[in-house]
Amino acid sequence: MKSTQYGTTSDFRLALELYFGLPATIQPAANQTVVKAGTPVGGADSFLLDAMAKLSPVTDGTAQGLVLHQLDTDEDDNTGRTVMTQGVVNLNMLDSDVQALITDDVKKALPFITFIKR
Repeated sequence: MKSTQYGTTSDFRLALELYFGLPATIQPAANQTVVKAGTPVGGADSFLLDAMAKLSPVTDGTAQGLVLHQLDTDEDDNTGRTVMTQGVVNLNMLDSDVQALITDDVKKALPFITFIKR
């Protein structure tokens, strides 16, 4: 029997009126079943110019945005996932392993996202 855990999730966005995101298809790494909220995603093709572009977790200058909500590939469809491209992010609200993915290269690739620790 499958059990369901109910609860609340924390939102890493600040100043919601400054937030902007678009739906995208997320392609996790081969051995990855969960893509956590806040994970930087990107790829060779711009999902802003090509709605069919697939984004994968990255830690380099190919980042195009941050996954807004956690994705479990065993239970969820990986299409139509919101990717944040603009706004203010509180790094302290991200899991420590996701914080480690927000490298200087990712920050430079996302000039419309402000990262703070508050």
